[in-house]
Amino acid sequence: MVPGLWLSEGGQSVTGKLIDHVIETHMAYKELKENAVKSDSSVYEELNKHVTALTEKRQLGNLALLSRDIHILPDFHGNRSPIADLNMTGMICGLTLTADQLDGLAVLYLATLQALAHGTRHIIEIMNKAGHSIDTLFLCGGLTKNELFIQTHADITVNQCSWAQRFWEHARQATFPLSRRP
Repeated sequence: MVPGLWLSEGGQSVTGKLIDHVIETHMAYKELKENAVKSDSSVYEELNKHVTALTEKRQLGNLALLSRDIHILPDFHGNRSPIADLNMTGMICGLTLTADQLDGLAVLYLATLQALAHGTRHIIEIMNKAGHSIDTLFLCGGLTKNELFIQTHADITVNQCSWAQRFWEHARQATFPLSRRP
């Protein structure tokens, strides 16, 4: 790190892998993948659209309510922080035999995103109790391509979210005029 400064780190292990596991082991995955290929999109984009459509279909007003009966502990690969217990395991509670399996997968996917965001909130709360003042999340990695992941984190942590792609876009805009000078 930088001499004379310090860094507090908090995070969750294998978040992307957990999301993939939930999606790819579900019996509706094959149908989801076929839909994604037909619409030339990713399975995540398809699920994000399905979550929105299902929220509207059920007239919930807020997509967070869609998963109100599903509860997930996302520590499928232990807890890195704030508990730091590598032996913790995850769980899913509230599963039903949904008539429409794709609906069931969409709700489970949303609940997984929410569980990860609640884990992030827990980390922030512990750090703030220790004297930090965290009000912005700087996200990086592949999950920054998922708008629902970002929005869910913003909603649950009540923090502003920024991510590397945005940073580099702003940096390029700021430096572009300099590169055009003779």
